[in-house]
Amino acid sequence: MGKVTRLVTFGLWENGSVAERHSRGFSKATPAGLPGIAAAIIVGIAVVMLGGCATRPSPDVLQPVQLNKSVSLSEQVHAEKAPDRVRVLAATNRSLDSVRGGFGSAWAGTLTYEEYEFSVPPDRKDTAISYPTAKPDPERQFAVIEREQLPKDAFVQQALGSVQADGTIGIFVHGYNYSYQEALFRTAQIAADANIPGAPILFSWPSAAAVAGYVADRDAALASRTELASLVTSLSASGKVKRIVLFGHSMGGFLVMETVRQLKLQHRDDVIGNWRCCSPPPTSMSTFSAPS
Repeated sequence: MGKVTRLVTFGLWENGSVAERHSRGFSKATPAGLPGIAAAIIVGIAVVMLGGCATRPSPDVLQPVQLNKSVSLSEQVHAEKAPDRVRVLAATNRSLDSVRGGFGSAWAGTLTYEEYEFSVPPDRKDTAISYPTAKPDPERQFAVIEREQLPKDAFVQQALGSVQADGTIGIFVHGYNYSYQEALFRTAQIAADANIPGAPILFSWPSAAAVAGYVADRDAALASRTELASLVTSLSASGKVKRIVLFGHSMGGFLVMETVRQLKLQHRDDVIGNWRCCSPPPTSMSTFSAPS
């Protein structure tokens, strides 16, 4: 029998509830009973949902800040504590915005893989994100300090470097009404505040990033299941990976469930393995029943 990966999926809805699914129904799940990386993300997202909204950033915030090479990052900050540094890996099926250097809300034919390093303010008081200005202040603002587009194989190798000792790796799937840059900075903020080890992986699907775009976002999420399944399959192929935590926030939870359904119908038991999931009760268990 070949290698089997355990796929663990979680969905956190807008009201902050998490329900754990078993073959006989649903039960409440608490962070204490979840894998460490999932519990950290759940706590981070739940706190974010209680915070206020900030001004929406343009793709310009993705441009790396040019630091003075003769002065270290810690020396540029007068606070006693230097800014945190956080790495984030991102895979997206959004179309590239060649003019502004970001990604839009249209579908792309292939996945694009990137690696980022962030400077994170050391004394942040809440979950609000202050985006970089023309002259970034690392004591107050989040900022990209390194950005690199990676070929698929290099991305997978970087991701495998973040596999935990027990073979666990995590993927965060954002919800509705998110731009690429918002999802990326939010992932960095959660990783810093929740002390998530290694580089978290973001899967960003082509949300319209508009309050009125719910229906369009639902269609975009549904159409992104093949790309998310491709990412999961690529990571599960490594012998280092024993368990993949797929965490979907809001509509990202819908995408996660549809992806697992697709893998089930494709009989990819080597990928989904002994899966357990947390998702809202409206999704029927019959979703995962293969046609006779």
